[in-house]
Amino acid sequence: MKKTTLSIAISLALLGGNAIVAVEANEANSLITTQTTTQVKKAEKPETPPKAEKPEKPVKAEKPEKPPKAEKPDKKPNKKLSKLGIESDDIPNFDRDDVEALTEEQVAAFGEDEFANLPPDAIEWLTPKQLKKAEKKALKGLKKAHIVEMPPMLFTGFTAETLGGLDEEVIQVITEEQLVEIPDETAENLPEEDAADVLANLNPDMLIGVSLESDTSPKAKKIKKFIPPGWIIGKGNMLKRPAMAVIALPVLVLPENSTAAWKIRSVVDLRTGFGIAGSTGEGDNTALEDMNDLVDDAGFSVEQNPDNGILEVTTELSDLELVFMPDPDSMQQAPEGTEPGISVNEEEQYVLTLEDGEQISLNPAPANPEELVDILPEGSEVVVGENAETRITIVEEETTSEEDALTQVIMGAFEPIINPMPPEDAEEVLEPGIHLEGEPGVDEKMTIVYEDGSSQDANPTIQSPDQFEEVATDFEGVEEVTVKVDGTINVTLESQVDVELIPVFDVTPYDGEDEITPEDDMTDDSATEEEADATIEFNPDGTLTFVNEDGDAQDVYIGEITATPVDETPVEEPEVEEPEVEEPEVEVPEVEEPEVEETEVEETEVEEGESNVD
Repeated sequence: MKKTTLSIAISLALLGGNAIVAVEANEANSLITTQTTTQVKKAEKPETPPKAEKPEKPVKAEKPEKPPKAEKPDKKPNKKLSKLGIESDDIPNFDRDDVEALTEEQVAAFGEDEFANLPPDAIEWLTPKQLKKAEKKALKGLKKAHIVEMPPMLFTGFTAETLGGLDEEVIQVITEEQLVEIPDETAENLPEEDAADVLANLNPDMLIGVSLESDTSPKAKKIKKFIPPGWIIGKGNMLKRPAMAVIALPVLVLPENSTAAWKIRSVVDLRTGFGIAGSTGEGDNTALEDMNDLVDDAGFSVEQNPDNGILEVTTELSDLELVFMPDPDSMQQAPEGTEPGISVNEEEQYVLTLEDGEQISLNPAPANPEELVDILPEGSEVVVGENAETRITIVEEETTSEEDALTQVIMGAFEPIINPMPPEDAEEVLEPGIHLEGEPGVDEKMTIVYEDGSSQDANPTIQSPDQFEEVATDFEGVEEVTVKVDGTINVTLESQVDVELIPVFDVTPYDGEDEITPEDDMTDDSATEEEADATIEFNPDGTLTFVNEDGDAQDVYIGEITATPVDETPVEEPEVEEPEVEEPEVEVPEVEEPEVEETEVEETEVEEGESNVD
């Protein structure tokens, strides 16, 4: 594929140590600038010496055992299931008899945790009739081990409303025998987004030597049933999508060690293509190669870390380094006529439009979750969400000062620029670890200093952004909710007013009791319902409290309130050509004027001297 000259200029400048990345968006006179917050005066940088291997960390002395604390439940109990006679804590011990005894109503009350904790060797006794009653979001709890144990006939129980609940990693282990049992009605009526995920994450081994254009095998016929209307299968099992169609790529399967102290959820593998099962067709590029073609003219290069899926963007022009995660929920086929290039959307994500029109949005991300865990007290945890929102759980650490003791959960939205290690003569050098400053709801900021001295800044962001958007949008008068990459939230009201919401860093984990009940709600138009899992409460001090489905609470401040900008661009009315009205030609008959004969009057001659008067 030919390289593209960018229609959008990317320029770099290093001024007094400030790394500035300027991206000129498509809109006229719009310049988006991101810059580091650390002010470090640079001398000319000497060549970086090769990094010495990090010495192994000394073994920590064992701490004396603390008195055991009363255990708190990690998540809200499933009260609905309890009312039906089943306790969630009993599900890990289920066997064949327990599964066969489940009523359809009980299966419908299962949540994600219940399916996750169901023993894999017990799920094979579930019936298609029972499975049809499961909730879509609950099936997110099924793991690869469950799919391996599921008999093909059980797949007849998936409906168009539930199949999309399967995690992308789970779809990757579905076998040909299981696939063909999925009802045609399910495949044909699957929402476009879910169908795109299924097609992208099919096991590529299933398509070895198969050309879906002409293949008539049972599996080929079934796969074609998933193709949304308007999509076309091309050579090499590629897909031609109409404008604005959803795009999906296979999810990157991370190493098993990522399930210990750090996790990343649903990061796509850009080293694959946009065809079925990640196919690149016949000689086409991978998504990553297309991205590099796009930014190469500006001197940038993009690599994806195979161990965590994070994108590392560098340039030969400086030591600037940026880190991003592709947003799996924002990939789409560009509108007709969109030029390849880089733009910025309303969430302030960078959007890359590739040569063939595929659009990939990027979220700033932590540089390396594993290195982030290394600078935290032992036992801490880092979880990076689908939108790169990062939950940092810092365990209690024995200190001499209560002020230094950290037992907290922090939600952060990272800035994309990696700040280099400060020079040796810098006046202030922060120790590796997390440094918080600022006033909640005003100017809170977090600086993460890694072991090599480099650092990264982060802003507070909302936990469970999808749940927050869903609950906030349900309030009367709310038109749109947008969570931006800097952590702030923009709420557009139907009254043409924009409200800025600013979350705090600290999250209060669920403590075993319901934080909010309908009786506690202080508003008549609240989105809170008796069975609602996530809630938003208005507090007397003017703040909000958001409680996610797990019962974790987070305060949110109200920031600026502004009138929604009105597009004052004059609308050119199309010129309407007035039809020419042909006047009918009226033939006027020629009227012949009558010939008038002149009468000759004879004059009487009068002789001189004579009179004619008597």
